[in-house]
Amino acid sequence: MVRLCSRLKIHYAWVILTGCFLLSCSGTTILVNSVGIFIKPVSTAMGFSRASFALFYTFSTLVATVMAPTTGLLLKRFGTKPMVMICTVGAAVTMFSYSFCQKLYQFYICGCIAGLFTGALMTMGISGLIYRWFAKKKALAIGIAFSGSGFGTMLLNPVLSRTIETAGWQTAFRLLGVLLLVCNLLGVLIFVIDRPEQIGLLPYGAEAGIEKDSGAAERSICQKEALKMAPFWTLCAASAMAGFIGTGIQQHIQAYFTDIGYTADYSAYVFSGVMLILVAGKLILGGFIDKLGIRTGTTIICLLLSFSAFVLLAGRLPWMPWAFIPLFGGGYAILSILPTNLTRTLLGAADYSANYGVVTLFLNAGMASGSPFSAFVFDSAGSYKPAWIIGVDYLRSSFPDHASNIPLGHKKIPPVRLKTHI
Repeated sequence: MVRLCSRLKIHYAWVILTGCFLLSCSGTTILVNSVGIFIKPVSTAMGFSRASFALFYTFSTLVATVMAPTTGLLLKRFGTKPMVMICTVGAAVTMFSYSFCQKLYQFYICGCIAGLFTGALMTMGISGLIYRWFAKKKALAIGIAFSGSGFGTMLLNPVLSRTIETAGWQTAFRLLGVLLLVCNLLGVLIFVIDRPEQIGLLPYGAEAGIEKDSGAAERSICQKEALKMAPFWTLCAASAMAGFIGTGIQQHIQAYFTDIGYTADYSAYVFSGVMLILVAGKLILGGFIDKLGIRTGTTIICLLLSFSAFVLLAGRLPWMPWAFIPLFGGGYAILSILPTNLTRTLLGAADYSANYGVVTLFLNAGMASGSPFSAFVFDSAGSYKPAWIIGVDYLRSSFPDHASNIPLGHKKIPPVRLKTHI
């Protein structure tokens, strides 16, 4: 592959980007985006409440949260390629094991084991590769890489829905385990090289005399110093709430649509439509961030996500699904595009994996609590609407305050008071 790129005069960074797209297409699709489709059928078939079953994903995410700083350090020490290979095998075996679970505690145990492996397979491992290989167009590259999750979910979700209906949820879990193993291993073995120096290259954009990032040298901050900065904890708080709201909606979209009278197939196609828009949204927002700045991108994403939650309150009106698809498809980029770019812009590239490991801890904590919170609201109130109202209120009133208190693009970062509106 390296020789082919040399002959075609294509920088190998674009091959790395292809590999990252494939890793996102399989990893994030299977480990995060496909979870919601199982909530209603498994809960109904096994006699679980939705809140109690959704906790299996919470336990998985909590373990990933605790492991995030360690995963970041391991990625820095051993490299992305060996870590992804090891974690792919572990996660695939665990995904297959879900199909044999009959009791809630068995789902919980499998969830905890899965959490040990998920960190390196999603944003942490992928974004580290992108920032090592791209000196310019980093936000666009991040957008392209993470759009793989939307593309994969768009294709896989109708297949999973049909598989659950015809062959059962156990077969669907086994299918996911096999797909994760095959797609991830092929992607990492064929495309991934950890660093450009390993094949005698500079990052894309650096060969033209462009430094890795304008002012990046002044803003490269190690983890020890980052932990002393108030803006860093503001970033962590904002990431936690982004994960809470985004996952709280995403994991329950299909259950909500079937609850208000749509068929399972129609709900699956709505979710696939969301993922199609997510693909385009990440590409467009990545380009916006490169050209207009991270603040503009943050504002756009918050508005889209806020309006999408508001639209859900309309219930079964004819226009509701068609309005929800583009709004949530664009807004759901809040989980991947913003935390990675904010971390890189605020702290630089020198200790990115370790710093983003801490940010991921908070992001995962929010993701772990968002889905069971929405399920708890449904079990208590018989409707998801109170959960949507809470999401709209936070995004309208408090998230902009959090985001605006993250100083970006400055050599000297002043102390900032951490706001905690919820």
